[in-house]
Amino acid sequence: MPLAVKDSLTGLGSPAHEGALTLLAWPGAAVSRFALHEASGAVDITARTGELRFSALPNGA
Repeated sequence: MPLAVKDSLTGLGSPAHEGALTLLAWPGAAVSRFALHEASGAVDITARTGELRFSALPNGA
């Protein structure tokens, strides 16, 4: 889940995180997977209990 962090109110960041990409990942028994697409390329994010993986994908993936 992408977050728009501006301050420390939620306990998930601080004012220093404002403007930066912040993702909230909650791994569970079932695999969750999504791709984050940005101008420089994409990142495949996979989460499950005990594991969180980030893999770069080529542009256009």
